[in-house]
Amino acid sequence: MTTRARSTWAALGGGVVGAGLAAAWLGGSSADAAAPNRAPSEDRIAALEAQLEAERDARLALAGELQTLRAVFLSGVDATAEAAEPTGDEASAPVEPERDAVSANDRARRWFDDQALRDLELAEAEIASLRTRFESLELEELYLRDRASREGWLADGEYWRELIGLRKQLREDVGERDYDLLLYAGRRENRVVIADVLGRSPAGAAGLQIGDEIVSYAGRRVFEPRELTESTSEGAAGANTELRVRRGGETLRFFVPRGPLGLRLKTARRPPSR
Repeated sequence: MTTRARSTWAALGGGVVGAGLAAAWLGGSSADAAAPNRAPSEDRIAALEAQLEAERDARLALAGELQTLRAVFLSGVDATAEAAEPTGDEASAPVEPERDAVSANDRARRWFDDQALRDLELAEAEIASLRTRFESLELEELYLRDRASREGWLADGEYWRELIGLRKQLREDVGERDYDLLLYAGRRENRVVIADVLGRSPAGAAGLQIGDEIVSYAGRRVFEPRELTESTSEGAAGANTELRVRRGGETLRFFVPRGPLGLRLKTARRPPSR
């Protein structure tokens, strides 16, 4: 079991313990039952509300972690690669001070990072439009998850097929540029990076290197490992196919036979080009 997987299950355990503590309070202790007229103090109520809010936040974060792990598992990518240190643009980008009154901690907990788009010098009207599209997708995903949970097929492949279908439809509706911006502002990984290359593989023979960022395959932008895996399995096996990567700030073109490439991939969240 990977370190990330162990952390995920540890978080699950913590959520169960926290829920149990909340249930014990809401149910009342024997001492409270013996003195029904004694109201709990306001401080105790405030502490409980804060604890429940923290538990809700933890569950939301955990749900995102589990979705990521599931998607990584289905795409055949090494889940431990996501824990790698940030590289390239992400690692070298300067940390700018907050431009509004929102604390860095509060900003990090938000679904949609408006400030990240302001840093890219987008107009407020465009940011508002992107937020509207993002929130619509998030609500659709929440309703899909709720329906799958109620009907008992949350753990089935059908749930993941429908979830991927929602995101594909959004991508077709808004186009590649705005989809990239939505992923970035939504705090989702939007880049696929080579973590390792088999020496005698088609990728190795073509000259691909660790750290290369996959830009496109057969003319189609790549935002997640699953997309590259699906594309290599389409068309005529062995057909000469263009693969574009970013290396050291430069876009390079390679030609590889369509089929398995011999790459191990990881994901990263990086600012879209201005």
